[in-house]
Amino acid sequence: MDKAQKTEHEEVLSDEALDNVSGGRVNIAYKPNNFEIQDCMSQYNQAQHLASRVLKNRDDTTNSIIGKF
Repeated sequence: MDKAQKTEHEEVLSDEALDNVSGGRVNIAYKPNNFEIQDCMSQYNQAQHLASRVLKNRDDTTNSIIGKF
């Protein structure tokens, strides 16, 4: 690839910068947009809520079983 060309997620570095990096090329980290971040956070919050409900049900079941003895 010509040094002047860039892809969406790459930055072309100078020869000196490339010499300082093992492998010769550094990919710049992908920066997600706001919608992707919001979707990710929503999924995380749903997973946390579900995990909390599962733990509560486990504890309630354990206490119920212990209470019967």
